Amino acid sequence: MTEGTQASKPAKKSNVGIIVAIVAAVLIIAGGIVAAILIINNNNGEKDEPKTAEESKDEKDEDAGKPYKKDGAYFIKIDGKKYTFESKLEDLAESGYKVNSRVENETVPAGKYMIMIGGGYLNNNDNDTNISITPYNDGKDDVTFPEAKLGKVTVSSVTNVKTQPIYEGMEFFGGIHLGSTREDLVKAFGEPTDSNEYDNYKGGKYEKIEYKAQTWKKFEFKVEEGKVTEISWVNYGGLNR
Repeated sequence: MTEGTQASKPAKKSNVGIIVAIVAAVLIIAGGIVAAILIINNNNGEKDEPKTAEESKDEKDEDAGKPYKKDGAYFIKIDGKKYTFESKLEDLAESGYKVNSRVENETVPAGKYMIMIGGGYLNNNDNDTNISITPYNDGKDDVTFPEAKLGKVTVSSVTNVKTQPIYEGMEFFGGIHLGSTREDLVKAFGEPTDSNEYDNYKGGKYEKIEYKAQTWKKFEFKVEEGKVTEISWVNYGGLNR
């Protein structure tokens, strides 16, 4: 029995040696694969190299003309307060504009935007100016008008000498406001995505200029006699109209 036991020990050592050899081989193969992956990643990683100052400048110049494609960019500034695509109707209360009391309890369904005749505007505290708006709800739950996001904001020229300066003081992206020139638009936004000329009710003509993005975000400008007389900012995202 003792001799049999002594004879079996070398066999166990031999098995252990085989297992160690297999593990070592697997590690070597795995190491080779990892090394190969690192090499491939290195070869494909040329795009991650630091960009030159000229490349960075070109990108900034391109983005500067397309503010509607930059989610973080503001679209209108009222009394120094900036509003972005994430702003809610109730946020404009900071600039003195509130939801019409007739619709403040109305519901904007989840995943919808809502156009309401007679109620789609925000009045200022003195009730002498208003901003046309469209509530936008990209959430999963219904919200009230004040809780909805700004889906569209429109500011138009008026002839009232008291209120005209108020509207002209509303600055859109790039410093554009009512009274800006067409040249100002091109300087701030670049060449238009679309531009068409129409007849107006006064017998003259006006140009409608658009800067559009694929997500429905866009700026629309109405230009009469070379001056901006209406500005609209739209953000309907990917919602069904």
